[in-house]
Amino acid sequence: MFFFTLACLLYDSRRLWPLMMVVWLGGLFKETTLCCALLILLGEHWTLKKRVAGFAATVIATFAANKFLMTLYGVKAPLLAMNDAPQVIDIIRNTRLFYNFDILFDLNARHVLFANAGSLLIIMLIPWRNRRDVVFKLLMVSFVMGEFFCGIINEFRIWYELLPLGWMMIADTLLKDRPMIPEDPVAHRRANRVWQGSYWLMMGALLAVALGVLALAKLIPARLVENNPFNQSTSQKLISSARAGDAEAQYNLGRIYHHGIGVKQNNTEAADWYRRAAEQGHSDAQNSLGMLLVADQRDYPGAAQWFALAARQGNADAQYNLGVIYYSGLGVNYEFAAHWFQLAAQQGHVQAQRDLGKMYERGQGAIPDDVKAYKWLKLAQLRNDKDAENELKACSASMTPDQIAAAEKLVQEVQTRGK
Repeated sequence: MFFFTLACLLYDSRRLWPLMMVVWLGGLFKETTLCCALLILLGEHWTLKKRVAGFAATVIATFAANKFLMTLYGVKAPLLAMNDAPQVIDIIRNTRLFYNFDILFDLNARHVLFANAGSLLIIMLIPWRNRRDVVFKLLMVSFVMGEFFCGIINEFRIWYELLPLGWMMIADTLLKDRPMIPEDPVAHRRANRVWQGSYWLMMGALLAVALGVLALAKLIPARLVENNPFNQSTSQKLISSARAGDAEAQYNLGRIYHHGIGVKQNNTEAADWYRRAAEQGHSDAQNSLGMLLVADQRDYPGAAQWFALAARQGNADAQYNLGVIYYSGLGVNYEFAAHWFQLAAQQGHVQAQRDLGKMYERGQGAIPDDVKAYKWLKLAQLRNDKDAENELKACSASMTPDQIAAAEKLVQEVQTRGK
């Protein structure tokens, strides 16, 4: 919203170069900001040559900067990858489109989409009077279409980016018929005092509310978590057992510090107790220690070692995490990723089933196989994985009835075995 608002203000003040910089910088933070490049292309302030050159330079610079960040630092850029789609076919076969259609035709009308769509419709019904109105409405349409195909259209926060445009258009509409009558200087000064007084009154009231909230926060003691199984007595027993070398107690003590259960969260203490248990071969501790190394230190090689130790013991979570490491963290190796996803998926790990299905669908680490992709995606979808459900729709759209029947048979076989 900040970049959209700033771009609109710079457009109105006819400042081309700052506008180009804002669109470029905003595109690095949020890809939808690139819609504001239309302000450059269709602006009425500059010559056609300036507009075309500025538009092209901004778009190329934004794509180049995103590509640079992706290749050099591994930063994921939806602007280039369309929700991290690794292949061109994944952009064409975008699962977000199916998800948004489901929302659009959902009989449950309580979500915020309808309120936002109604507001947008009112703005669009305001007749345009100049090129600026045309530019703003084209910008709105481009934004909404982009979100519909590549975003999640019922996330109300994305609609806030359009609010500056709506405010400007509505304000222009309300003021367009204002009579141009010379104002009485005395009345003008009196009106200014009223406006200034009401402004400072409002700011004072907001400040008083903020100070009141701070005062109440200091007076009201923080509530303890109810039904906490790790009370003081239990914690003392755990500490005693953990110090005596009990691996299970060391792991549970690590969890207490990791999640702040009854104590102040301390990842350093958590890692220490996880490591003690992990060194004794505790697979859950090995997996948890690996997750801490990734989250706190971005130590993918170190995490992979602990994940591997737990994965070889059959820990499904560790098998999945090791697959994720090989998929995107530690030098991409799709074959290894597919191997560990397969082992975790066979144990019923939902995320592993979903990601393995995607890999079969895209031919990553395995020969492309829509039947196997459908099988694993269906198993994940049956356990309420929304991403798997959306991906399953895209996958089945390119399959024949015979392929779908064969895949459904495989699903039934897995369910019959209870795996």
